[in-house]
Amino acid sequence: MKKVLIITYYWPPSGGGGVQRWLKMSAYMKEFDCEPIIYTPENPAFNVKDPSLMKDVMPDIRVIKKPIFEPIDVFFKAFKLVGKKAPEQKDLLSTRNNSLFQRGSTWLRGNVFLPDPRVTWVRPSYRFLKKFIAEENIETIITTGPPHSMHLIGLKLKKHNPKINWIVDFRDPWSEWDLWDSLKTGPRARKKNVRMEYEVLTKSDLAVSISKYHVDRLLALGAPKCELIPNGFDPRDFQNAKRELTDKFVIRHLGSIDELRDPRPFMNAISQLISEKKIIGTDLQIEFIGPVNDILKDHIASHNELSAITSFHPAVPHSAVVKLYTTSTLLLLILAHTEIAAGNTPGKMYEYMASGTPILGIGPEAGDAAEIISNTKSGHIIDRAHIDQMKSMIQEHYTSWKNKELRTTPGAPEFSRKALTKRMCELLAVGRKL
Repeated sequence: MKKVLIITYYWPPSGGGGVQRWLKMSAYMKEFDCEPIIYTPENPAFNVKDPSLMKDVMPDIRVIKKPIFEPIDVFFKAFKLVGKKAPEQKDLLSTRNNSLFQRGSTWLRGNVFLPDPRVTWVRPSYRFLKKFIAEENIETIITTGPPHSMHLIGLKLKKHNPKINWIVDFRDPWSEWDLWDSLKTGPRARKKNVRMEYEVLTKSDLAVSISKYHVDRLLALGAPKCELIPNGFDPRDFQNAKRELTDKFVIRHLGSIDELRDPRPFMNAISQLISEKKIIGTDLQIEFIGPVNDILKDHIASHNELSAITSFHPAVPHSAVVKLYTTSTLLLLILAHTEIAAGNTPGKMYEYMASGTPILGIGPEAGDAAEIISNTKSGHIIDRAHIDQMKSMIQEHYTSWKNKELRTTPGAPEFSRKALTKRMCELLAVGRKL
């Protein structure tokens, strides 16, 4: 069986989307003659925790943990010392006035700690792993980012041992990340990111990414070879899933809302439908599950009819999301409105599809997400400027719900984690011949 070392920052009890990809794929790798070995920090400074994901860690998988020192942890502790709550990512993206301390810390994040604050883990990880790889006779390593400093660990290992087969997995962009502006990143820091990314791409044996758009961009940025391995869903999570017709017309969004992911066009469509008496407001129940910025909350608070039907809830364990999916009438997907929006295919989108609940997506109609949702007949992606189209789709589903029709989409078995893991292991088997 081929040993594969996977270097990842996110691992249970970490929560959120970043942990899902390799947690789920590692569970199936042995079925395809690959033995995963996980290397991850012992004391990571992530905010989102989900202990329920521990059950998805296969008991026969080796997980090696080593301590990490993170400047971002000092940042959070400093906030506590001055009696303030540390900002979340949704706050760092805000264009509203922040404290001088927060603005300065954000600038340091975007200009000094490159490519990210986890870069302090690169050198100690290299020292440990070069010996571990030799002792274990490991021929293949995978680094997955963000944080993209994980790729710098792989780069040092590749320079030390050029014979090793090194795959770089990009779950999100690096130099073309859509948050650099929000972090006040200057020209010098941007150029450094480009240089580091280029060296990683050109020294690796294979790059993989999550959407066609990002595959094309990585090839343009220097990757000699790049393959598409999208995110997906784990069929085991949906074994007992069953769609339910609810007493209310329920529209749910699961995940973070920030200034780049703006549901206000959707909320305006709802407001107009109520004003035009095309839907009855008291029939509706709109829920946002997860962190939400104040701009959206203030927008909804300023509209009495929206306030009456909208509620906000904290993030829930992954073990509870399937029930939320299947008891929704529509699932709301908000894509970031940025230059790279065409490649935005959030991991939750695949779980949305697997649930059988129709999807209303707000984003580019010519993007990868729109193509996938259209091909799988899972719903529609509508441009944020096309309010009338949103209204038509909402009203169509509302009429079905009023008639007690339970609309169910076909699902997307081609995006199961098992099928995607098989493809990944086929790439690992071919190795440098790709």
